[in-house]
Amino acid sequence: MNPLFRFVLKLASSPRIDMQEDYIWIRKMQSFFSKDVSNKYHFLDEKIY
Repeated sequence: MNPLFRFVLKLASSPRIDMQEDYIWIRKMQSFFSKDVSNKYHFLDEKIY
């Protein structure tokens, strides 16, 4: 395995996250990295009977 890739994987797996303490920070990161799907699935908003 590539040593650089191994280092990146080790950094990504190392943090210990406490949801109660870091909730606001985690939600900010999730909203930053999430994709905008506002118009992508707009055609599915119609009612189907």
